[in-house]
Amino acid sequence: LHLDLCRMPSTERVYSFASAFECIRSPQLTMDIFEQTHQSVQRLVELHAFQELAANPPAEYKHLKVEINKELEELYNMTKAKLRVWQISLQEYYTSLSSIFLRLKDPHTLMYKPAFFQHFKMVFPFMIEFEGNGFYTRQFPVDSNYKKYQTYYESQYGDLNLDPNDRIQKINGKDPLEFITYFADKYSYSSKSQHGRVNAELKAAFYEKKLSIYNFYDPQDQRLVFEMLSGRKITVDFTIVSDAVIKDQQEAVELYEQEIKKNPFKKKINKIDKKLLKLFEQEDILTKESDDEDFKLLIESTYFNFYEYKNQDYVLAVTSFSSGDPKRALGDTLEMLKILKAKQQNKLYISVIGNGGGWVSLGHLLANGLFHSEYPIYGRYNIRKSKLAELLLKGGSQFEDMHRFDPITGQTFTNASNVNSTPNMKWYEKGDEYTQYYGFDDDQDPEIASLARKIYDFNLQLQPNQVVVITDSYCGSTCACFVKHLVQKANVFVVGMGGAYRSKDTFDVASFAGGAVMDSQEYENSVTIMKETGYKGLSAEEIQVLEQNWMPHEGYLRFAHHIIYSFDTREEAGIPLEYRSFPVNQIIKHYPSPANYQGTSNLGKIIKLIQEQVSTDIFFGAVCQTNQHIIHRLYNETCEPHSCEYGFYMIKSESSFECKERNDPYLPKDNPIPPPETKFFFTGTFSLPYANVSQKINVWYDNDTQREKISYYDDTDYNIWNIPNNEFYSILTYKPQKEDSTQYCTVRPTLGLNATQLQVIFPNLSTEGWKQLPDTKIMNKQVKHFRLITQDIGSNEPAVFIKDDPNKNISYGYVREDQQDYYCVINGRECDPIRWELHGYNTIFGSHFDYYVLDVDEFQRDPKFDPKIFEKPEMECEDAPHSGSQWLSLIAREKTSQTKKNLDMISVHNGKNFNYKLSPNKFSNLDLNEFKSRHTGYNPSSNKDFKHQIPFEHPELDHEGKWYMNKGIKTQFPKNLDWRSLGGVPAVRDQANCGSCWAFGTASVIEARINLRSNKKHDLKHFTMSEQAIVDCLWSRHHEGLHGCDGGTADEAMERIIDDFGGNLPYLQTYPYMSQDMKCNTKAWKDGFNKLKLTSFSKTAVNSTGELKYALMSGPVTVAIAVTGKMVFYAGGIYDDEECLNSPSKLTHQVVAVGWGFDEVLQKEYWIIRNSWSNAWGVDGYIYIATKNLLCGVTLETTIPNFSEK
Repeated sequence: LHLDLCRMPSTERVYSFASAFECIRSPQLTMDIFEQTHQSVQRLVELHAFQELAANPPAEYKHLKVEINKELEELYNMTKAKLRVWQISLQEYYTSLSSIFLRLKDPHTLMYKPAFFQHFKMVFPFMIEFEGNGFYTRQFPVDSNYKKYQTYYESQYGDLNLDPNDRIQKINGKDPLEFITYFADKYSYSSKSQHGRVNAELKAAFYEKKLSIYNFYDPQDQRLVFEMLSGRKITVDFTIVSDAVIKDQQEAVELYEQEIKKNPFKKKINKIDKKLLKLFEQEDILTKESDDEDFKLLIESTYFNFYEYKNQDYVLAVTSFSSGDPKRALGDTLEMLKILKAKQQNKLYISVIGNGGGWVSLGHLLANGLFHSEYPIYGRYNIRKSKLAELLLKGGSQFEDMHRFDPITGQTFTNASNVNSTPNMKWYEKGDEYTQYYGFDDDQDPEIASLARKIYDFNLQLQPNQVVVITDSYCGSTCACFVKHLVQKANVFVVGMGGAYRSKDTFDVASFAGGAVMDSQEYENSVTIMKETGYKGLSAEEIQVLEQNWMPHEGYLRFAHHIIYSFDTREEAGIPLEYRSFPVNQIIKHYPSPANYQGTSNLGKIIKLIQEQVSTDIFFGAVCQTNQHIIHRLYNETCEPHSCEYGFYMIKSESSFECKERNDPYLPKDNPIPPPETKFFFTGTFSLPYANVSQKINVWYDNDTQREKISYYDDTDYNIWNIPNNEFYSILTYKPQKEDSTQYCTVRPTLGLNATQLQVIFPNLSTEGWKQLPDTKIMNKQVKHFRLITQDIGSNEPAVFIKDDPNKNISYGYVREDQQDYYCVINGRECDPIRWELHGYNTIFGSHFDYYVLDVDEFQRDPKFDPKIFEKPEMECEDAPHSGSQWLSLIAREKTSQTKKNLDMISVHNGKNFNYKLSPNKFSNLDLNEFKSRHTGYNPSSNKDFKHQIPFEHPELDHEGKWYMNKGIKTQFPKNLDWRSLGGVPAVRDQANCGSCWAFGTASVIEARINLRSNKKHDLKHFTMSEQAIVDCLWSRHHEGLHGCDGGTADEAMERIIDDFGGNLPYLQTYPYMSQDMKCNTKAWKDGFNKLKLTSFSKTAVNSTGELKYALMSGPVTVAIAVTGKMVFYAGGIYDDEECLNSPSKLTHQVVAVGWGFDEVLQKEYWIIRNSWSNAWGVDGYIYIATKNLLCGVTLETTIPNFSEK
């Protein structure tokens, strides 16, 4: 009596194993299906690359030994004998057939049962989740694909009543991890590593297994008993779900028979690419979670997510190596590399957890983009020589399009390459099937070729101990090749997570690593296409051999078709990556769960554990030496050989390795001068090292669309050019009286800039005069060096011929008016700018080394710009000029004849008997008007009604400065008074490229007088006060008055210091000088000197030498002076230029008088004037101006600060 117990009436419920088994075992195996399936499998297995290795694996994998041919033959004989006697269920035969391949633990090589079995899954109703130091029973997240199994289970068997805080003590009498390890070994095929199998089970497979791949659990494993810490026991069964309604055995049989197929070679089949669908299918659907606050998503690509982590590190989560949009995948990869290049000092975490593989080419691209020091990394790929492989190659089948060649020599690495009909050619010349740059099969898209080229040419300088790969040992296929190559080259530090119970297995960084996966369906499609094209000369017998291999159902045999020895073409052929473990550097105890395994929540936990438990210090770090093209890196404080320079590849030697020069079509044979940069973004720093001044700058430059933005100090100030729209905007930040700092917009350009053309940042090295010098190093980077000298006056040529006295003819010496040095780092075919220097030097007069530097911190070539960057600011813009930053115009200045004129003037002057000498200096190429606009800044206001000005108190005195009354006695002024020697006057500083002399005159006199008073009362020395605070925070709304780098006066500055800030001024250390109008930092004003405060100021009488002398007897005094062309080049002596007039209209510069002196030889009295053009100008930054005839207006406009105790 036969009872029909097959009942699966609903797709929304679970069934016991016993009940489901009655339906699954209903279809019976027939002789014709058996013969066609089995013999096709036996023949197609010839194409499986690991036949011999599977039968005789290395010692580490002896327990995975499978003699495939032998076991297939035994199964064939046994099954055929049984079929002659009685019926065999379809399930029994395919369970035995698939078991042979499951034991290989290689997801590339599997027997997929007929499509009938795809309707059934073995499922479990809740999660086993690791937390702290133990495992817990937890419900699936509501958005998990597995949540429904819990719902189905509880609807039939009642509420599970899980306590998420009750720890699991035992599962079926074993430690939880011990049981999971046992279960994974028995039922998981996902990894050759025991650790990878455990992680794969906890991630997904434990909760859902498809019967099209897996087989039924043994009866003793179908029920689990959980013993909890609380003493409670939970008994739970694995169950079966079906996506088809099956009412009885007959319906089960009919469901199976629907997918039985006939010989595919008897009909036309359109080419479809099922390979990718099967290659990348995942066992679970990962849930999506809300963003973690520590993770800022920078790029969401089709195969990775790229994050900034806690504003300091980067996380690259590579979830697969497949993409439905190749262009986007490559474009995203390039953008990610650009971001990394900008901040290579940051830590990079690369997560490959759960990554099942994908396109080998995409793995190559990413590996090459991240680590470009060695090249190429295409790898050694072999197919297994067989009759089928020979016929497929001979017939030109697309099935064999993936054999590889050495791009250096053109050598073919395919084992079947000795077949006469196989062309021995370089793969990159086969244009009908591949892009030139190893992009994607069957794709000639120029955009893909261009993107791939840029990635191959990218040259990051990542430091190995700053790159941490996170793996679960499940990472397989392309992912395994990718990671194992990085480990093989010691480019990364690898952390493994999770793992098996007391395992003797190596915690391999990755899992299976076979080459391209192929299957019987792809074979059938390929042979069908060969048939449609006439089989290209195959004989009838050969055609018959090909056409006898096909599956009589929708199941298929899947197998690893290529052996991959390494990503490195020069790796000696030996044990393939599939059977070669690479141990992780360290293991952390963190196990996966299906609750968003690859999401930021889980990544955050892992990274936190790594930061707490892992140190990458004892690993390859910074470059310490380069010798014979071998790069050495620090390893545990010793300098060890690590890799090869760009343009060289590694060859193993007896002791270590050597580096050979590349000879392939991808390496530029020469290093041409880099072309002009046409589209880029960069962040950098302009600096005047001699003046200790620097300025941050960001630039967005697009020459193609004629748009540009230059920003200073996080958009405090910026300029925008939009030439097609005839627009220019200049934004300046300043602080009007008793108001907050505010941005103002004008439509007139900064001095030296042109509103009708873009400001060119980097030099054009192709212009005449640039020469390439030997490579050098900057910040431990090997850089290209280019130099331009734009004025070169020979040392033997006379400067000026003086007719009346030929003996006074002098030569210039060797003068470099403009020397530019440009440095860049090779990045494939490009050279990324890293530094640009502009400097000049005069060897005879020893003038100061005029040195301007642009350091590039981050550089992105050809970025994607947001159009809003170049839009009109959201504010009213007026037609009002301002100086703003003059750095760019200074750096980009062109050589003019003015330099020659100035040098002529200097040499003529020095050839005569004047009381002072001149010398070329950093201002040699400026005319007087240009000089005054940049390096002075006295801008008097018509408003002289200052409420804080008080009369200057003094006794009766001689206004010519000979005597004064001291306690009723006429007393002679001393011959000399110099506050430099008496203390209180700090070193001269440099106002640089900003009209801020008035701020220097204010800060210098305040700091000097405070120092003099505090030295006596508070025992403190040499306070230096902030000029930048005055520039930023003391602004006038009207056109006159205080305007930062556009000028001002000391008296109005002191008035505002008293009114706005209670007579206080910040220290220079708190508020450093930047030579730039910036946003006012009001908080810094609280940190000024707290013993004294400025309460008022006084002025001496106009043209009174006596009052100025008397004022100087109590301390330095701010004065205004005229500036002449000769004063600019003053180099010593008593300055008595009669052209330096005593006229209020000529006053252009504010300085500080610190005393007076008398020259006994010349019998001349002079003022000692402290300037603000650096201590390389004049006499250590000072000028001595004759007092006779009131030269230069020294006594016209004075300011004396007055203080009181706080």
